[in-house]
Amino acid sequence: MTSTIPQPPTEREVSSARRDAMHDQLRRRIAAERYRQARGPRAAGPRRHLLPLVAAAAVLVVLGATVTVLTLIRNEKPAPPAQRPTPIVSATPSRQVTPQDQNFTAQAGVLRDACATALRDEEPGATSNQTPPAREFVDLDALRFLGAATDNEQFAAAFTDDETMVFCVWSGPGGSSPMPPSGQVRLLGYRKHVQWMPGPVTVELSTGAGGEPWSALLVGRAVATAKTVEVVNGDMVTVVPVRNGTFVAAAETRPGTSRGPITVRALAADGSLLGEWRQGQRVCAVDPNGAVVFGVTDDPGICVRAVPWR
Repeated sequence: MTSTIPQPPTEREVSSARRDAMHDQLRRRIAAERYRQARGPRAAGPRRHLLPLVAAAAVLVVLGATVTVLTLIRNEKPAPPAQRPTPIVSATPSRQVTPQDQNFTAQAGVLRDACATALRDEEPGATSNQTPPAREFVDLDALRFLGAATDNEQFAAAFTDDETMVFCVWSGPGGSSPMPPSGQVRLLGYRKHVQWMPGPVTVELSTGAGGEPWSALLVGRAVATAKTVEVVNGDMVTVVPVRNGTFVAAAETRPGTSRGPITVRALAADGSLLGEWRQGQRVCAVDPNGAVVFGVTDDPGICVRAVPWR
């Protein structure tokens, strides 16, 4: 035997005109009933006749509220989906980062001998800053190799005797290799008071090769906590390791990239910035005794406190 479960009637929307007509009809019936009650018990009839009318009015009120709510819901347009903010694109061109690790440790002996010979034979005024020859105060037999790099037009190497830092730069005649022994001496230089620095990083020598693409060799020092340096040259960034507290880097430009001024940033092992050097800056530094150990000035009071190199 199949049983049929009665289903509620399908809901349908009541128009406002129909609802108003039903209200008017109920009001007239309620008014007529009250009039009969006013005439007496006989005319009024059983009081229970009024209850269905009141209940119907209440139902109508509820129905009207329901219709109103349904109408509001159906007329309400769905809110547009939240739009993600448009990302802001920087107008600054992206930089090209190039790791550079020129390790010439295996050639350290050849390079040291070539540089020491050049320093012994140099003529007065031949150094980069027109100072007296390095052989007058540098122990050339005690030079230790610090680092070297090339841009294929120049070759630079740095050495120290723990008191002074010296560097030699060679060039390749006629497009030949600039590396000794075939390279020719182009520039010699040194730095006194090498145990002190004006900050976490400094550049002792920057020598450029003309033409396009342009390039330059930088010889510099960094504090013991520096593991790498970033040489920023316009759109180009060269990342160079620090060895023996020293870096020798080749900075260059490529077609479609901008050029300098050069900034060198010293970074710790975790990538945090220790300090930076900017091309063209003038700075002096004093040791704990107040003596000028970096730069030239007649007023040591304007100098920064020097930091130990290594």
